[in-house]
Amino acid sequence: PIETAVGRHPDVVIAAVYGVPDEQAGDQVMAALILRDPAAFDPVEFAKWLDGQADVGPKWRPRYVRVSTELPSTATNKIVKRTLVHQKFRSDRTGGDAIWVRGRGEDVYRPFTADDEQALQKGFAAAGRERFWDL
Repeated sequence: PIETAVGRHPDVVIAAVYGVPDEQAGDQVMAALILRDPAAFDPVEFAKWLDGQADVGPKWRPRYVRVSTELPSTATNKIVKRTLVHQKFRSDRTGGDAIWVRGRGEDVYRPFTADDEQALQKGFAAAGRERFWDL
């Protein structure tokens, strides 16, 4: 459902949607995208487009969006989501791909910075969930 919806975006060539750990509890939705032109990702337009999709409720909108030129895949070109889940939003695992975040209550995506990553890691530790950071 959400993966199909994200895949309908006119700039998206391939979309993979999966859960990543939340620092407080449970999971958040993350999407990894291969775009026709990765440099042209428009976070404002993408958020507006998602918000306009009748079949995408607020809780299913991705918190994180990763824009990549390639995603881990099998020999038959099936996306390996367990690898994406392991890589999460961590800069040491995502190979320099651009990561975007849409915080709680925010209308648009913004770059997920090194400061955001550090604060998130501290949030995992403060909540006693650091094991999920390392998964």
